[in-house]
Amino acid sequence: MDIDTSRAPAPTAPIPVIDSADGGRSGEGTQPAAGGPAWWRRLGRDSAYTLTSLPLSVLAVVLVAVLVSLGVGLAVLLVGLPILALGLLTARGFAFVERRRLGRLLGTPMAHPTYLSSPPGESALRRVTTPARDPQSWLDVAWTVVAVFTATVAWATAVTWWAAAVGGTTYGIWEQAVPRGSDPHTLASLMGFGTSERADILVISAIGVVALLTLPFALRAAAALHASMGRDLLCGRAELQQEVRRAEAGGASTHG
Repeated sequence: MDIDTSRAPAPTAPIPVIDSADGGRSGEGTQPAAGGPAWWRRLGRDSAYTLTSLPLSVLAVVLVAVLVSLGVGLAVLLVGLPILALGLLTARGFAFVERRRLGRLLGTPMAHPTYLSSPPGESALRRVTTPARDPQSWLDVAWTVVAVFTATVAWATAVTWWAAAVGGTTYGIWEQAVPRGSDPHTLASLMGFGTSERADILVISAIGVVALLTLPFALRAAAALHASMGRDLLCGRAELQQEVRRAEAGGASTHG
């Protein structure tokens, strides 16, 4: 439906517009507008993203590395070309999932690249090698390798902070279940606060409170670390493609 913009009233405040050409990067690092997600909602997104990052990354790198390595090794015999194509398409599938995860994490749709496709009438050999001739396919493979390292850091940070926050703040409830010997060495005693049960509870609870207060910031940093590499490798070329299409469309409309 066409909209007559000449009759639309001017907005009283700037309204953020998601531009598909920049993949929503314009909203990065800005504070949520009024009515946006609360801090606990952001914490939930960061927690879900970081805690699921490592299992997905391990699964992706195992499948992609095996298929791509086997395909490259057998490529000289031609039998490896379909295996290589399958490995690249597997990496493409995991890349698609990660772009969707990034969109949910950042609250804005991410740019999806236009992959190389085979025109009608091409030979079977050309069709099977189409994924290998697409630079984005190899960027997807590179992301599956790099993501394991960033996902490990993000996942370990999330697990550590959540365990310290939940376990520390509730330590006074379950500390009786901790077996103690005749000469207990607790964290409180190692810090010079004595070996009493009260000192032990106060020290662990204090650590839990600190972890709880810093939990949103730690998970935000962990999620940003893992997401930054994905955005660069999986969305950077797509954003460039969209910029080129916009420039071509603008030039065509100008000449028209």
